[in-house]
Amino acid sequence: MNKHKVVVQNLAKEDVKEICKWYNKQQKGLAKQFVAEMKQALFAIERNSTSFAIRFKNLRLANVEIFP
Repeated sequence: MNKHKVVVQNLAKEDVKEICKWYNKQQKGLAKQFVAEMKQALFAIERNSTSFAIRFKNLRLANVEIFP
């Protein structure tokens, strides 16, 4: 297992804030669920990044299944 540190860029953090606002407009508390799913995905990446397919040059993609 290759453990790596996950770094979330500031632009990505801003995107997540906007996404959370949108999800909360759809249903109260939905943003909290979204953030929990994101954290799980980031933890999975951190634990074993090589289990995710390379999609763009050296970038790997991890989908958050519940949220499109």
